[in-house]
Amino acid sequence: EAFYNDKMDEIVKLLEEKHLLNEDKGAEIVDLSAYDLNPALIKKSDGATLYITRDLAAALYRKRTYDFKQSLYVVGNEQSYHFKQLKAVLKEMGFDWSDDMHHIPFGLITQGGKKLSTRKGT
Repeated sequence: EAFYNDKMDEIVKLLEEKHLLNEDKGAEIVDLSAYDLNPALIKKSDGATLYITRDLAAALYRKRTYDFKQSLYVVGNEQSYHFKQLKAVLKEMGFDWSDDMHHIPFGLITQGGKKLSTRKGT
């Protein structure tokens, strides 16, 4: 994730240039009501970015670097809404290649009755 830290400013700039960012209580959001989705929070009121900001930067980097035909995100089904918002923001930015990004959800995986954690290596 840290790899994309220096790439997030470009995302915010692109969103500003396309007049997609709206201020809400000091935070920066993208209206996704046209997709029947809640607004995407891009920057918090304290200026901190969020996962979606990094994922937008990552998607743009991957498209530019690898010119993918399909991009598959194999992550838990609890991330489904996040990926709907991600694709909608990219679509609003004019990136039709977002149609080539797919979330492949999976259910909860447990071992010994406990959720597996990739961060902990368990």
